[in-house]
Amino acid sequence: MINRFLFINPAIIYGIRWFKNRKNKECKECKKNRRSTIISLIVLFSALWFVGSVEDYIDQHSQQTTQTGKTVTTNNGQTEYLENKEEFIRTFTSLGIKTEDLSKAEGNEWRNAIRNEGENFSASASVKKIEDNHRSEIIKVKELSDQLHQLDQKIQQNNYPSKADKETIHEAYLNLKHFATHATDLGGSFETYVQEHNDLDRKMGDSAEALKDL
Repeated sequence: MINRFLFINPAIIYGIRWFKNRKNKECKECKKNRRSTIISLIVLFSALWFVGSVEDYIDQHSQQTTQTGKTVTTNNGQTEYLENKEEFIRTFTSLGIKTEDLSKAEGNEWRNAIRNEGENFSASASVKKIEDNHRSEIIKVKELSDQLHQLDQKIQQNNYPSKADKETIHEAYLNLKHFATHATDLGGSFETYVQEHNDLDRKMGDSAEALKDL
């Protein structure tokens, strides 16, 4: 910081000298000290005014730079959020369709196995056969579920979206994640499977509607 009192010492020195000899009207040194005191005071006040102006300019420039930095950060956060949100919705839609289709197909095959095999029905054997029949679909659903998770994380770590928007997106991710897990990891009874399918399908639909309002 510039020292505002850099020029005050000469004014004090000349002022003291002039004050001591002020009654001696003929003293040349007195007149010289008086002129020097006045000049020093003029220089001092000019310096103070100049320094004040410079520091005001520096403060304003610093504030503008800080504000510009905040604006750039906000704009970047907004752009990233909008891009990630659009990608999240696209991935959510694609994963939702594939998960629903897979779960329905598995449920139909499970129901047919129970009807056709009768007393010879084996739940574990039927589940393994169903999973083998849909191996490629299961892999795809898992891949999309991982992508959705990554997008959700990016959005949650972004400071731009509101808390409400983050909660809506995260809830949508969790609802579809549970549905995807249900379709890719068969287990339990057929009745439980069907009930879970209906509940998770409904939650996924609710989340899809909520995402439209973002």
